Amino acid sequence: MCSINTQGFIWGDDKKDILAHLSADGSKKFDLILLADLIFNHSQHQQLLKTCRDVLAPGGVVYTTFTHHVVKWAYRDMRFFDIATEQGFKFEKMYEERWQCMFPEDEGDVDVRSTVHAYKLWIE
Repeated sequence: MCSINTQGFIWGDDKKDILAHLSADGSKKFDLILLADLIFNHSQHQQLLKTCRDVLAPGGVVYTTFTHHVVKWAYRDMRFFDIATEQGFKFEKMYEERWQCMFPEDEGDVDVRSTVHAYKLWIE
């Protein structure tokens, strides 16, 4: 049987409430974390990765997918991985696939904005 819990959370805040979903004493951590279209929020990279690091179980993995919605800031998106490395993560690109552009009226190269990137992150 599977149960799903949802809860609001601000990246970098005290993690005890979200870990309480796994065990009453908060000692268990997550084996899997899915981050979908979050790294566009550049000001939160540090806190997002800190939270992932703090709640990830040994041997656990983080999967992230994203597109470069604002082409001129693609380099800022990719800084996420520099910060991940600084925080002890290893990472590998899993795939890159072109999909339909989410906001066709936006500025910038449509090919760049239509490409979905997927990465795997872990801590050894």
